Amino acid sequence: VMHFNYGFYYQMPRFPYLYTALSGDVSTGLPLLGNPFLKPEKDVMYELGLDHVIGEDLKIDVTAFFKDIRDLVTTRDGGIVAGNKITVYDNGDYGSAKGFDFTIEKLKGTGNFSASIAYGYLIANGNSSYATEPYYTYLNTPNDSVAPVTEYPLDFDQRHTATATMSYAAPHNWSQKLFGLKMPSNWSLTFIGQYGSGMPYTKTDSRGNRLGERNEGRFPATFDVDMGFAKGITFFGKTAVSFFVQVDNLFNRRNIIAVYTRTGLATNDGSRPGGGFATNQTELDHYDKLYDHDPQNFAPPRTIRTGLEFTF
Repeated sequence: VMHFNYGFYYQMPRFPYLYTALSGDVSTGLPLLGNPFLKPEKDVMYELGLDHVIGEDLKIDVTAFFKDIRDLVTTRDGGIVAGNKITVYDNGDYGSAKGFDFTIEKLKGTGNFSASIAYGYLIANGNSSYATEPYYTYLNTPNDSVAPVTEYPLDFDQRHTATATMSYAAPHNWSQKLFGLKMPSNWSLTFIGQYGSGMPYTKTDSRGNRLGERNEGRFPATFDVDMGFAKGITFFGKTAVSFFVQVDNLFNRRNIIAVYTRTGLATNDGSRPGGGFATNQTELDHYDKLYDHDPQNFAPPRTIRTGLEFTF
């Protein structure tokens, strides 16, 4: 089955973009004012895809897409009011997203095993990643004060993603033996592996000045595996209680989700702290390492959850 979609989509701006400081208070240090005359954001989207079933239990889905985004809400210099420089929300940004998704799925059908592999490719470019980016980056800072005039990779421009899922579900009447012992029934085991290429970031020097183009750097790729197990407990011929175990990041990988922009590393900010309370170089190095190893630069470690689910 082939499918094609073409459409215009409109989204109203968020209320804070319309009504922030609508009373016109410009006495704050860097006043940012809402704009009740903002237009809806406009998307023009094209999508072409193919769904096909091979045999009885294998399904393939391929979809290509392109999205043109206009009238995105941004912030612009509003001039001088009562001696204060103001910033206002405006429809001035644009962007585009294009790519394709590919999925191959082994359907459960009459068996107990199911699996799928999904791959996605995306290019997301524009001149601003979020509405207040110009306010914080160009309008009210002495560094990098010129707004971009060409598109660049947006903060969510993750080029490659892949997900693989495997699941085995043993029904109530499942009867198998292992080493001569009867195996329990009414349980399921699932593994989900996820890969993502690195997100973009803007490189800077030790003073915060931009080096190279915007979002020219990339974080390292991430990969993790999650596992889920559930065992149903039957009362009076009906599953009433389910015991489950959910393990996220099964192999406890330290996936990097943020880096210090001056070094491109998650564990070294490239600067040396002052003496402070340190009494020698060894102690100083110890405190420097503690400061640099910010846990917010990493995805959560292995997490195990377990519990009971009751069905009425």
